[in-house]
Amino acid sequence: MSEANEVDPAGEAPIPVLSDVLVPGNPALARPPAAGASRQPPAASADAQRIAERLRDRLHAYLAGDGRELVEARCRDALQAHTARLAGQIADEVSRTLETEIAGWAAREIDAALAHHRQADSSGGSQGSK
Repeated sequence: MSEANEVDPAGEAPIPVLSDVLVPGNPALARPPAAGASRQPPAASADAQRIAERLRDRLHAYLAGDGRELVEARCRDALQAHTARLAGQIADEVSRTLETEIAGWAAREIDAALAHHRQADSSGGSQGSK
């Protein structure tokens, strides 16, 4: 063990470093298997390659035909749902904005009309009483 991994006087477990073996008692388990041990027999490897090639060809054919149609349909549905959601959000925002603006416009116009009416009453009322 390295000096950094010596037991702390406080009794805490050491922190491993890159050069330490993390499988205590059996260093062979901590090493990767030998290169020859993981190789398959040549016949099995050729069979696996043929199966992988057939699978790749079938997947390619599926994605060129029915699979492509399925992907396009799902994309179309997702796009329509997203568009509808965005249109709803925009309509809500425009509605809230217009509601505030229209209320302001209406209040200003009503105030102006009332002021005009009061002015007409005050000037017209004094002339009518003479």
